[in-house]
Amino acid sequence: MSAMRFFLLFCLLMLPACSLIDPAFPAGRGRSGGEWTPREESGTGEPHLWLSAVEYPEGYDWKRDTARGRVPCRIVMFCDGRRRVEIPVEVGGVSAEPDMHRIVAGHLYTDHVTDGGETVIGCDGAECFRYPGRETLRGFLVSGGSIHTLGQDRDGGGLTYRVDGKVHFAREEALIVGSFGPGPGRSGALYRDGKTLCFAFYTREEQRQRCWLWRDGEVQEVVAVPVSARLYDIRSVRGQSVVCYGGDTGLTLSLDGKVKRLPGVKCFRCKILPDEAEAEWGFSLLSHLASRNGGGEYDALLRSSGIERVFEGENASIEYIPLPGGGAMVGLDSAGKVVRIGWMGLTDESEGLAGRLLMGPHCMYFTDTEAWLALTGDGGGEQNGVSAALWHRGELTTVLLSGYLTGIAYE
Repeated sequence: MSAMRFFLLFCLLMLPACSLIDPAFPAGRGRSGGEWTPREESGTGEPHLWLSAVEYPEGYDWKRDTARGRVPCRIVMFCDGRRRVEIPVEVGGVSAEPDMHRIVAGHLYTDHVTDGGETVIGCDGAECFRYPGRETLRGFLVSGGSIHTLGQDRDGGGLTYRVDGKVHFAREEALIVGSFGPGPGRSGALYRDGKTLCFAFYTREEQRQRCWLWRDGEVQEVVAVPVSARLYDIRSVRGQSVVCYGGDTGLTLSLDGKVKRLPGVKCFRCKILPDEAEAEWGFSLLSHLASRNGGGEYDALLRSSGIERVFEGENASIEYIPLPGGGAMVGLDSAGKVVRIGWMGLTDESEGLAGRLLMGPHCMYFTDTEAWLALTGDGGGEQNGVSAALWHRGELTTVLLSGYLTGIAYE
């Protein structure tokens, strides 16, 4: 994106709200005019910047939200600063929760649970389908002209994989492994390993935890680990089944059933990240570790070549994506506020980040050529404190919004 286009885009963002409405896309209906048509690509030519948000009346303190459920609000999606979709929350059958919005190829997809116990999937304000049951979506993928979802019962475990709402696989006793995040995590626990559609789960027995991979309809038990072990992650990487588990005495990897131990580290969290730069394994391990010599806690990338520290902090958390020729990371403090951003050698720990937070994993968009974050101020709106802002390659641009940002994409 050229510097001039970037400037003009945010001039549009900071205009009064009424001037951003595009008459070609009426509120509550969006592109499809009320009829859902799935699309996997946003078209040819130059990419567009997509931004989703929840907007409240000017002056309302949405953070305290003392009138929750009684104050009107709406979900909006912008394309290059122009409003493309507006969905009133109180009448649109949608939720204001940020983890229930996702931008995919120029469409705003939402999920919502009704008072009658149904899960409803929508696109640009139009209902796509609904089905019985109260599900939390752990995976979401638009592919082959269909919507693929991986859901978990809101009252406990179990999993259901659906295509356009129809059940293709279900396990009542299963627990899903994986969550939404940046990069390869944008589709959550439902993802592609090459061209193969995958998800992972485990089941508990008295003495063991059985780890499973579902790949293009084939279910395989990959390993069983002791019930006393912390099971961190299960993933298919380059066709290889990878399981990471351990505890206070170190990490253990299972690679297609072959066990590899990584002793000497105390591990609290661990995530398997596909990594093109890792020639031997094909993945890195993003781990939160503790030094045995009293040196404190830190986040690190574990590769076949050794350990690389990437972030320090006892109660901190981090998102990291290995990229060709580098990587991207977002470091959060114990309150969930952004304190450090890194991308392809650029590091930002500036005061401008103070008081800004991520409302969810959909607020990050990183590739090896682009870096975007949708940051929300912690004061409940500009009038009460820090405003919302977009971060792009080290630059912050204020977004005049009475509400919070829920997602971003550049495609």
